[in-house]
Amino acid sequence: MLRFLKKRTNIISVFMKKINHFFLLLACSIHLLFWVSLGIGFLDGLFNDSSHRIGKGGDFFQFYQAGHNLLKGKSIYSAQGELVIPYGALNKYPPLLSYTVGLSAQVVSPFTAYKVWVIAIGIFFMCFVLVIRALVPNRQIFLQVVSMSLVFTPYYLDMYMGQTNTLMAFLISLLMLCSVRGNKKPVTALALSLNIKMNTFLCIPVYIANRWWKALFMTAALSAVVFFPYFLIHPKDLSYFLKYVCGAPLDYFYQAGNIGIYPLLADIVSMVSDNKRIIPVAHTLWVVSVLCIAGYVHVRTRTTDPIDCIVLWMSTFFISFKFVWEHHLVMFLPLLAMEFSRNDRRSIGIIWILLALPTPFCLLNMDLGSGYTEVQEYWTHAESMVYHAGKILPMGAFFILVLMRLMSKKVVFKKVLTGIVVAWSAVCLLAFATPSLAGDYIAKARVALYEKNLLKAEQMFQKAIRINPSSCDAWVEYGRFLYNTGLPEKANEALLKARVLNPNHPIFQDKQTK
Repeated sequence: MLRFLKKRTNIISVFMKKINHFFLLLACSIHLLFWVSLGIGFLDGLFNDSSHRIGKGGDFFQFYQAGHNLLKGKSIYSAQGELVIPYGALNKYPPLLSYTVGLSAQVVSPFTAYKVWVIAIGIFFMCFVLVIRALVPNRQIFLQVVSMSLVFTPYYLDMYMGQTNTLMAFLISLLMLCSVRGNKKPVTALALSLNIKMNTFLCIPVYIANRWWKALFMTAALSAVVFFPYFLIHPKDLSYFLKYVCGAPLDYFYQAGNIGIYPLLADIVSMVSDNKRIIPVAHTLWVVSVLCIAGYVHVRTRTTDPIDCIVLWMSTFFISFKFVWEHHLVMFLPLLAMEFSRNDRRSIGIIWILLALPTPFCLLNMDLGSGYTEVQEYWTHAESMVYHAGKILPMGAFFILVLMRLMSKKVVFKKVLTGIVVAWSAVCLLAFATPSLAGDYIAKARVALYEKNLLKAEQMFQKAIRINPSSCDAWVEYGRFLYNTGLPEKANEALLKARVLNPNHPIFQDKQTK
């Protein structure tokens, strides 16, 4: 009997190895398609950032322009001076990338530099895999982790935009490895990550929990040495940098590119009130709640394991920060990998699949032409809610599973699966069972305008006003419509009503409107 059981176990083990190797080969084939699509573009229509942003390499070009400005002795955050890139946004990152990537890229053209950077992203990904191998000793689990990482679609966006998230994923995994191996505490990895994307600031509780005071001081000192010299030369840029990081316009966060909690909260708030000032208040309460829950669990469980601390605190960023772009999810890979090896693998696997798949963007997309366009304003609140819940729900489920494991609660796969289905059902019910809002008809009017159906557009604007006569947005949009269709007197009447409802509306701050 024992021989039979041992033989059966060996057969199952061999079978699982073959299955893992098959899926690894399949994942490599799909990963290869990501690289092919960078040249052909057949995957671009699946994502907002590759459909409605300024163009391929748009985020990388800000580093290139910043490097050029450094050579000319100008601000790396200013649009003044010679523009040497085909397109791109203003630099929004700490100076380190301008010193390094931006300056070194000046020896070649912008597009050549972008191609080199994409190759570097591929190298960072391989480095991430090597570090994960050191962190996950079980070879079969490691193969499963690699397979799921290879088909992670946000990685395609990271390459398309020329972003730094794969580099950050490598640094976060390296931070984990340095924390659990050897006598050297993680200093350089954290200091570098803080000067690329500042969200690893959330890893500081790891140092506090383990009383790595010397390492914390050295990290702060090294970060300051890298960060502050530029701002000592250009002190005015520090205010711009802090203003962007801490105080970007609220409407900037409500867009299709943001898959974080903020736009979903905005959709929920809009169901009960037109007062947009409630949205940042609701978001602040959400952030405080998430951080308090994480802090309570950390203190209650007295967790000192560095990897557990990093997974716990870094996951709070993804479910609470005001803007989380789809390509940011690449930084989620180290968290998924570690939790997959420590928690219920089926539950984490389901969450991983949901995060790896594209959003339902392609079902809601519209051809708005080339260049920077925003499709969010053409969606009803129901469409927007379903879209924005697509990633935040799995990330929220991940956070809950981490809390349960740290509190020694048993994770049951069936309950996790049921919970995800119930959460999705609740969002869909809330979205589609709610009566149409004024904003829904405004969105429909915009679609009608795009289709050049003026009669339908006017009908939709009027319906929006009938549903909610106190909607300032409805009167503003109707006023714009009337003005553009050659009815300035009626347009002024509509805008005057809007001004009475909300004199602080952005349109009334515009000098031309006044």
